[in-house]
Amino acid sequence: MFDGNDPEALDSARASWKRVKAEGHDATYWQQSEQGRWQKKA
Repeated sequence: MFDGNDPEALDSARASWKRVKAEGHDATYWQQSEQGRWQKKA
């Protein structure tokens, strides 16, 4: 879990996502909506 408003944390999470996908793994992430609910994105 990371703070999407923190540019460094966001860059790190994106780099991890790309690495995991490049290694051929399935990956899923969830994003919190403005109403506070979690939505599966991938």
